[in-house]
Amino acid sequence: MENIYLQIIQLWLFIQALINEREEDALMAEQHQSVSESLDIVLDSLSAEDKINLIGEIADALTVQQLRTVRDMIDQKRLEKLDMAKALMIEEMRDKFLQLDLDFDEVMGFKRLLQNSSCQAIQ
Repeated sequence: MENIYLQIIQLWLFIQALINEREEDALMAEQHQSVSESLDIVLDSLSAEDKINLIGEIADALTVQQLRTVRDMIDQKRLEKLDMAKALMIEEMRDKFLQLDLDFDEVMGFKRLLQNSSCQAIQ
């Protein structure tokens, strides 16, 4: 009889361990760790050269199709960052022109271009 109680307790402990493991897995899935976090890689601590070398090592392990996907993803990121840099530069220029009491559009020739295109459209 004692043996059956011991087996029941062991079974209950095993079930509890499974439930706890599933809850931990669910919590980890909710945290959405990046690959670098799960591998304990602190990207900010790497130099630009180290980051490029890491990308090269990863590229060596990828198939042609995977490399094509990475190329497209990187090109999209490049375009997004380029657009952000342009917008930031224009905003900085506008602020500097304002400080000098200059009109950004006039200095950059935008007003002149608009006036010329309006005149040409009328003719």
